[in-house]
Amino acid sequence: MTRTLFIGIDGGMSKTETAVIKEDGAVLAFTRGPGSAIMGIPSKNACGSLLKNATEACRRAGVSIEDAAMWGIGLSGIDSPDEFERQHAAVSEGLGIPPERLKLANDAIAALWGATNAAAAAIIQHGSAFTAAFRKEPGSETLFDHLDVGGMFDIRHELVKAVGRMIDGRLPNTGLTDAVLKHYGIENPDAYAEKVYRRRINLQLLLSTPPLIFEAWRQGDPTAAMLVQRAADDYVTAAAAMIKRTQADDAAVYFGGGLIAQGGEALQALLADKLRAVCPAAKMEPPRLRPALGAALMAAHAHGLNAAVLFDILAKEKIPCGD
Repeated sequence: MTRTLFIGIDGGMSKTETAVIKEDGAVLAFTRGPGSAIMGIPSKNACGSLLKNATEACRRAGVSIEDAAMWGIGLSGIDSPDEFERQHAAVSEGLGIPPERLKLANDAIAALWGATNAAAAAIIQHGSAFTAAFRKEPGSETLFDHLDVGGMFDIRHELVKAVGRMIDGRLPNTGLTDAVLKHYGIENPDAYAEKVYRRRINLQLLLSTPPLIFEAWRQGDPTAAMLVQRAADDYVTAAAAMIKRTQADDAAVYFGGGLIAQGGEALQALLADKLRAVCPAAKMEPPRLRPALGAALMAAHAHGLNAAVLFDILAKEKIPCGD
């Protein structure tokens, strides 16, 4: 095999995406599979899931795993410096590749590589969980409250409290209450508090409410508007803190992830307005490449290639960036 190949993997809680690219920017394969997030040191099963995804992508590309000059993996769960060496060793061993051919990072960093080729940049990702990263220049990527100790505002969880307040009268009761109770499968509002307290509402139902909230917001529901406004304020506050750390007022800023994506253009417009008010020089655009391609770029950069040039080539491939 004479051509130089790079494998990029974006492994999160709900999905794993794998990209195989050539050094000239050609995308040979792009696949999607089950989640591969880890906690602590990855098990053999976790590494086996990564290997299965990579093997399928290489099969579709008509290449062998051994042909990859470098791997870039953005993995949810790469969080703690004191675990990193063991995590890196476990993943490289599980994939059967030399450690020096693996660039491993948190999935937010892979997403940042895919978002932009701007030197100074920041990204906020809110999907199954929250994560964020920023950089002053390519290669200096740094995580920002990726453990969510600061508590990013989450409309899914805050909705649970808001509905309780609408039922007991602390908030005006709106049509959002009935829509949410129906979604949760609760017929009697008086049973709501007990079901929440005893955790008798399916977790997936609790996490799948953003479409209800955003639709109610677009229809003018005041409680939904309160939730969306507070979430947008918190996203922008985090973005402003990262922009300050980049030491570049005109840093590129990106808001993505499954939850944010469900807000559509209306939420992006709201975020842009709020960001402009506090960081007028910042540049906000949607992410341009999927995180798996960002992971492949991260690998190419580690291999010594000009990632900015490769980014521009990949951006012309028109692979959708939505979740």
